[in-house]
Amino acid sequence: MADQLLSNRVVIIIASLLAIGILLDGKAYNRSPQLQSIYSIQNARSVTVSQNDQTTMAFERHSDQWMLTTPLNAPANAQRVQVLIDSNWQTNRSYSATDLPLTELFSDAIELDIDGHLFRLGTIEPVSKMRYVMAGDKVYLQADHVIPVLRASTSAFVDLTIASNVTAVTVDDIKQENPQSWSGLKALGIISLEDISEDAAAVVQVKQKTGDQQFNLHYQQGTAILVPPQQAFGYILSPQQLIQLDLGAFN
Repeated sequence: MADQLLSNRVVIIIASLLAIGILLDGKAYNRSPQLQSIYSIQNARSVTVSQNDQTTMAFERHSDQWMLTTPLNAPANAQRVQVLIDSNWQTNRSYSATDLPLTELFSDAIELDIDGHLFRLGTIEPVSKMRYVMAGDKVYLQADHVIPVLRASTSAFVDLTIASNVTAVTVDDIKQENPQSWSGLKALGIISLEDISEDAAAVVQVKQKTGDQQFNLHYQQGTAILVPPQQAFGYILSPQQLIQLDLGAFN
């Protein structure tokens, strides 16, 4: 009888410990870990990406609009910038930097500066496939979202929207018969103004419900480019878009 009571007590103790473990360590029991910020960053206004002391991309927020400022000036894709900013959110698990081989883990690190707060993105942890990220004197394991986005071209961070709800389009004062084809128009990519050697072939006026826009239309090596006035970049159109917008006649 005594053995039976002892056995029941052991079972109760083990069950209690498991319950405590579940409450205190959700990750170990497949429970989503609670997220918390690493630094006190609210409404970030600047993001800089660099490697080997060279800035590869930089962003600034003006009012509600993120702008790419390096390597060129262009409106930025806010969702892509947010992926970088989300590096500041991590689980409550961290490791002291002094306990890890930092030279090995961060030998070719990419640095991410968010409002003056530095993150160093290192190698991949082979078991979890998560990336080592150092912030201050701690190292975190983060899901590998940032590096794959950074490996894409600069165009991946640019808002490629040219026009939205279009009501009328004129090209050199010639009214286009199908202005709706411009609605929801997105560029194939962007090009720096310095790389455009040909003079403008026409001026495009686009009337939208949200306001009017003007572009200089350039043709270069068979590619059509729309350059907003007083901007240092141009939107690249695909050959299919050139046909869709009926712009080939101005080449």
